[in-house]
Amino acid sequence: MAAVGVGLGALAPLDARAGGFEYGPQGFHAVGRGGAFTVRADDPSALYWNPSRLALLRGTRFHYSHNFPQETLTFRRSPGQAVDWQGNPAGSPITFAPASEALGFFPLNASFAITSDFGLDDATFALGMVGPSAMGKARFDDPSSTGATRYSFLDMDITMMFLTLSGAWRYRTGDRDWFGVGVSLQYAMIPWMKYSLMLVAPAGSTNQNGVANTPSDMRADLDMKDLTGFTAIVGAFVRPLPYLEFAVSSRLIPIRYNPTGNIRISGAQGDGMLFKNMDPFTIPATLTFTYPMTAQVGARYLFERGGREVGDIELDFVWEHWSQLKSFDITFSETTLEKLGYRMTFKKLVLARNYQDTFSLRLGGQWNAIPKWLTVRAGGWWESPAHRVGYTMLDFPSLNRFGLAAGLSTEWRGIEFGIAYAHVFQQDRTVCVNQAGIYQQVMQPDGSMLVHDGTAPDPYPVNAGRYSGSFDVVTIGLNLHFDTLIHGE
Repeated sequence: MAAVGVGLGALAPLDARAGGFEYGPQGFHAVGRGGAFTVRADDPSALYWNPSRLALLRGTRFHYSHNFPQETLTFRRSPGQAVDWQGNPAGSPITFAPASEALGFFPLNASFAITSDFGLDDATFALGMVGPSAMGKARFDDPSSTGATRYSFLDMDITMMFLTLSGAWRYRTGDRDWFGVGVSLQYAMIPWMKYSLMLVAPAGSTNQNGVANTPSDMRADLDMKDLTGFTAIVGAFVRPLPYLEFAVSSRLIPIRYNPTGNIRISGAQGDGMLFKNMDPFTIPATLTFTYPMTAQVGARYLFERGGREVGDIELDFVWEHWSQLKSFDITFSETTLEKLGYRMTFKKLVLARNYQDTFSLRLGGQWNAIPKWLTVRAGGWWESPAHRVGYTMLDFPSLNRFGLAAGLSTEWRGIEFGIAYAHVFQQDRTVCVNQAGIYQQVMQPDGSMLVHDGTAPDPYPVNAGRYSGSFDVVTIGLNLHFDTLIHGE
């Protein structure tokens, strides 16, 4: 009986997005200001942006905000040249049709929060549920078994949530809030994580050699969850002058996620596929990765008229420590399994990803055009990529980004309704074949994956090509101030 190793080297679903993992800001105030919200943070979403600003929210308040993002993404894979087992070109180069993201607006980007000062003069507490502003669902169809994304990524459905408990305190004398501090404790959850791609299964060397597909292709579907993560956000602000404020906020504790579940292995469908009639089987496994720490600082200038604030402008700098995410580690609960006459061996895999830190500048502000009745917001931001060129991927593409946003809101008797829109431009990126660092997952008899080392046989690179795309985000939201709603101004 042959001994065969099964590895899932490209199965890690979370690349990086806002610096990386995320596409941009969340919350209708923050989106409208282009994410320049570290200092302003003037609604209950402050529990995520800067918990110290919660101390300025008097009474009892409720916040609801909902992002509706749509991703436009196209991958034009470079032609692939098949080689024989001595490394010599075999046949003509193989071309691929462009692959485009196949889903529309992603609906699960809502956040909720309630705050109260419980009658205290200088303290406020909050409870909320928030999530990263990220595209958790995507699909690249491959009905002809020759898709450009076949060996890198097929589809995903991932949800990440943070149950948040916050507290904040301020120091106030006269009519000025001089400084404040706050903390948010977050219970981090991944209720579900589904992710799929193709692998090259054990077979003779001829059946494993294919740029677009091989007869021994198998599909791997990951289905996992993790309800045990924890992190904390701390924040502070200071107002040294009546017209000038500074603030800082940081996720101090990186999250070590350990989603567990099953990896389902099934035969690829299509003519000539060797395992298309096999019975699928599952392997218990754990996927381990780190969600990084972050820090942001900002300065806000206030414009006043007649003792009333009529507008402001804010500049923020954001750093996200994505270089903490160096690899995805997969550990299998079962090490051997007999299928199709093979003894399949499962080993722990350490999957290098080599992310890099991201940096962002955000500039935005607002104008109280008609006090209480109409507030107008606008802003923009630039963000560096989390993906190094050779590790660019389709599931969460993180390229150079530039965003423009605008929004408005109206308020009546403690009820504020708002809407915002943002467009996120992503700079096109070309990954040359000799730069590509993502390869087919080709199984070897000793339980390892075939390593690309420049010596034939080599797995083929799968992420070389040109990436282009953008995001459109529509945000709606509601803030309720119950004291004003019940008792009036």
